[in-house]
Amino acid sequence: MRNFWQKLTGFAKLHKTILKAIFVMSVIVFVIIEVGRIGQDVDPVQLQEYLTNQSLGSVLSMLVLGLVAVTPMLNYDFVIQEFLPERAETKYILKSGWVVNTFNNLIGFGGVLGATMRATYYGKHASRRQVIFAVSKIALFLLSGLSVWSLLALVEMYVFGIGREFTQYTIWLIGGGLYFPILLGFTHLRESEFFADLPLAREMRLTLGSMLEWGFAGGFFLFIGYQLGLTHLAAVFPLFMIANVVGIASMVPGAIGSFDVFMIMGLSAVGVDPSIAVVWLLFYRVFYYLVPFAIAVVIFVQDMGKRINDYLQGIPMQLLSRGAHLVFTILLYFTAIMLLILATMPNFALQNHVLHSFRPYTLVFLGRAANIVIAFMLMGLARGIANKSRKAYWPTIIILILGMITTLLKDTSLKTIIFLGVMIIVTLLSRRELYRERIQFAWGDRLFDGVIYIAAFVAYAVAGFYNAPNIHHRRPVPTAWIFPSWRLYLSGLIAMFIAIVTVYLVLKYLSVGGDKLDARTE
Repeated sequence: MRNFWQKLTGFAKLHKTILKAIFVMSVIVFVIIEVGRIGQDVDPVQLQEYLTNQSLGSVLSMLVLGLVAVTPMLNYDFVIQEFLPERAETKYILKSGWVVNTFNNLIGFGGVLGATMRATYYGKHASRRQVIFAVSKIALFLLSGLSVWSLLALVEMYVFGIGREFTQYTIWLIGGGLYFPILLGFTHLRESEFFADLPLAREMRLTLGSMLEWGFAGGFFLFIGYQLGLTHLAAVFPLFMIANVVGIASMVPGAIGSFDVFMIMGLSAVGVDPSIAVVWLLFYRVFYYLVPFAIAVVIFVQDMGKRINDYLQGIPMQLLSRGAHLVFTILLYFTAIMLLILATMPNFALQNHVLHSFRPYTLVFLGRAANIVIAFMLMGLARGIANKSRKAYWPTIIILILGMITTLLKDTSLKTIIFLGVMIIVTLLSRRELYRERIQFAWGDRLFDGVIYIAAFVAYAVAGFYNAPNIHHRRPVPTAWIFPSWRLYLSGLIAMFIAIVTVYLVLKYLSVGGDKLDARTE
């Protein structure tokens, strides 16, 4: 028997990678089968109803609390500094810790990704051996908090009788609960240089941080259930811990699929409809995993971009800034012209397929008269941005923010959101190009802008001719030129004259100021 056991363990060690791959693939196949089965019980109409009926306050609360729930993970990165010869700056620890933990949280690979990224971020002022030792010690305690919560879940189930529906999964809680005491005994009973700088106080700090991590995650999950109008959430807490133990044991990156399927199956035992369970899991994945990960991607790309830019002596940033400045100028002119067309020829804009297709990619303001004034104002500011005026930046930002708010209130389509996102990015990137204290307008600039102004007035005059109540037309009036009412046309005409004064003041503001046309410091 002993000989057989030795052969079996030897075979397992020799083919460890293959056996692990087979196990993971088996779990994935099981998850796919269960997802298909659960999908048959989900009502698509009910699912859509639960997704779309969430109020703005509910979504914002989940967004904020989801970000807060991730923060306890940063404790690991602060403790790592105690194992290294030189402590990094707090700002650097927060930034790198957020990236490492959210990447590891979503992608995982058993903590390998997190360990690799920490070695990259914290290896600047320490030897490779010191970094590996520090990261390895932290990795041991990543699951210690889950282990403690598993023991508390057992107490909740068998002492207080809460969550007794899940007693058939007790073995998972016992297995998870044994991890922490075994780890604690192993680090203190075994004499090793590796554990020399792991006193009980430091281990308790790591364990407390891990408890906060898993506790915040569980609390946030229960909060989503509360937002969905569910009650008796205390019974869900043991299920959440069991599902996390199962997800980690499945070795699937981020426990994606294994955790979710187990939770949906378990929630049905406490009377939660599969459609609600799917929405519950979807919100949890989005606000606890995807949103923090998206922020981390932005930080990571910015950091990598800075390194590449420094290596290439700032050339990439210059090219990016100039390209963004060009795109920003085009977007401002495009928005202003679209506003003018919508205000001066509303029916034409609706009937023309090309213009109608561009409507999701523009800003919407308060009304037709306001659109005329803001369009002229944007034209003047766009000229300032094109001529690299520093003074044009903040007025443009204020107008764009107001426009984005009113646009999102009226239209929250994906196309509009993408357009606004692009506008925000190019606005921020183009700021480096705005260095002039005042500008002078070349004749080409005056000609280009003048043609647009004159075309707007001519179009509005033609519309007035067709809509005047005292003028009899022998031929049918083209529907493209018809206004809803003559009073609405007159209000727009007043706005036109206000717009003339406004654009004059804007251009005057941009052309006065410093003595030098080019105020950029070399």
